[in-house]
Amino acid sequence: MKLDLRSVEQQLDKRGDSAEVREAIRNSRICIIDDRIEDLKGLTDYLRAEGFTNLVEISKVTSVDGLISKNYDLVILDLTGVAGEISQDDGFGVLDSIKTARPALPVLVVTGTTTPPAKVAVVARADLVRAKPVKALELVSDVEALLRPYKDQYWAALEVLKELRRIDADLSGHLSATQRLSLWWRRRQLTSTLRAQSGSAIDAIVAIGQIVGGVAGPALKLVDIAQKFGH
Repeated sequence: MKLDLRSVEQQLDKRGDSAEVREAIRNSRICIIDDRIEDLKGLTDYLRAEGFTNLVEISKVTSVDGLISKNYDLVILDLTGVAGEISQDDGFGVLDSIKTARPALPVLVVTGTTTPPAKVAVVARADLVRAKPVKALELVSDVEALLRPYKDQYWAALEVLKELRRIDADLSGHLSATQRLSLWWRRRQLTSTLRAQSGSAIDAIVAIGQIVGGVAGPALKLVDIAQKFGH
């Protein structure tokens, strides 16, 4: 029986976050970038009101390398007026550079402008895109969703399984040799990561099966996956 990852996700969501995970998410280092001071203050105030304690506000990006080197857990990025001095592509260039240098760094794009056709592919690299104005509860929910896989081993394991499924679906389609090799290499990296951890991620996959026992068939399927990864 094919594992219904959406059902697993719903069950994990119903289970809720532990106190440790909630604290870790609230203490995450978040950089908020917006040239409009009132928007920057609004986004920051929303998060502070919900207990986020490690926020950095930036109205202008002076160096993308400098931004990346700060090791933020999440970047909230406006796309216009934030980096015109260093990039003709402004915030689009910042987004592209972040995702090229650190693909796993989650970026939430918050913008009040329409994306030009030539920049659609760049914006697609963001983990999530929201149009201004953003409501407080929506912002908090988005930030929690983006950070959860980095702070909760069960959500992390689920994200690995979802990514493996996406890769397998793509590999079954019509691809060039280069595209197929790239996807095959990505899949190998993911499975190698699971093998290398040989405890936390693999155990988390098995634990998901225990947590979501009400979902038809997931536990056995997840155990099978873990066994294939050398558990």
